Amino acid sequence: MSLSILQEALVRPMRRLWLPITVGVAVIAATMPAAAAPASRPCGWHPVDTPNPIMQGDNSLLAVDIVSWDDAWAVGSIFDGEHQPLAQHWDGRKWSVVPTPTPPESSGAAFLLDVDISGTSDGWAVGSYTTFDGTAVTTHGLVERWNGVDWTIQEFPDPLNMNVDLASVVALSPEDVWAAGASFDPSYETGRPFTAHFDGASWSVITVLDRAGWISDVTAVAGDDVWAVGAAGQNSSNSMPLVLHWDGSEWAMQRTPDVSEPALLSGITAVDGDDIWAAGWSEADAGRLAEPLVEHWDGRKWRVSETPHPSAYGVLSGISAASATDVWAVGFFIKDQREQVLVEHWDGQEWSVARADEPESAINAGLQDVSTLPDGRSWAVGLSYKPNGMRRTLAMRKDCPGL
Repeated sequence: MSLSILQEALVRPMRRLWLPITVGVAVIAATMPAAAAPASRPCGWHPVDTPNPIMQGDNSLLAVDIVSWDDAWAVGSIFDGEHQPLAQHWDGRKWSVVPTPTPPESSGAAFLLDVDISGTSDGWAVGSYTTFDGTAVTTHGLVERWNGVDWTIQEFPDPLNMNVDLASVVALSPEDVWAAGASFDPSYETGRPFTAHFDGASWSVITVLDRAGWISDVTAVAGDDVWAVGAAGQNSSNSMPLVLHWDGSEWAMQRTPDVSEPALLSGITAVDGDDIWAAGWSEADAGRLAEPLVEHWDGRKWRVSETPHPSAYGVLSGISAASATDVWAVGFFIKDQREQVLVEHWDGQEWSVARADEPESAINAGLQDVSTLPDGRSWAVGLSYKPNGMRRTLAMRKDCPGL
């Protein structure tokens, strides 16, 4: 089964959680050179060639992280009869596929759904994979680590009688890493927010809260100041935004503004402990399916930050801050019966829609994640659909200051 970009974004928490169990998403790649930018090209977001080795299958990029302008990573999946993890690396000139192992016991569904690179020789990627014992399918958390040479699968706890999907990872140091997502009972009917912590030697499951929901993204200001967002509820049709905070000893649910239900938060980014942004979507007024949702933490409370609505349908999937006056959020909107990339910018005063070129020959396109450098240069990744119906990896960069 294949989902449109709209459907994937509406279940973004399941993009990293329930999606691997029910949907075929996949990717492998062949190295392709990046086109040189014309000197007269206006400042904005522009597509850059990315590898798509499975030309008759599906290819998707779901997360991105920048170390420097000549060192960035993106992860996702490929499908060519089986789902396999995908990692791509930007070396300043082109994107290239870097091999990522698939667990040998996988039953044909393995995905990487987030990446956090702390240096040239240390990085983490997380996702999930399934196994089949002849009777039932079980989903396991997948953790892979970059050592500067290759990606290797890491041991990860497997809670008894539970399915685990990992949605996000953040590394404060090699001895302080968080992974988050959801755990499910064997029937997959009820999910619970799930976190685990790596102390430099091993992973340990950390109890979050006993209520239906899931975590979509996690970020960290310090070891005792970690934030996670997602949704409370059994699925995206009855969910409400969920914000959790780790104070060094326990997770606590935070109060968030009342918004139209259903709603959820799919991305979070921190400038500092008193300046944190989260993005997602909420049900809109009559005549709208969904509208972008951005919330802001000022050190005292969360508030809704008004965002523009370029059409009757709009969703934000990822958010990243370069500074207090330079924050980017990405997703997609529908106009003229086409799903198109959406990029919004915070300049310290208000949000506005930024200029973004559509990928060539795509009938639909959307962005899933964004990562920024302190100087404002940025990458965003996602997927596009070609006229033949195949999914293709999508990467867009902004290599100039401002909009």
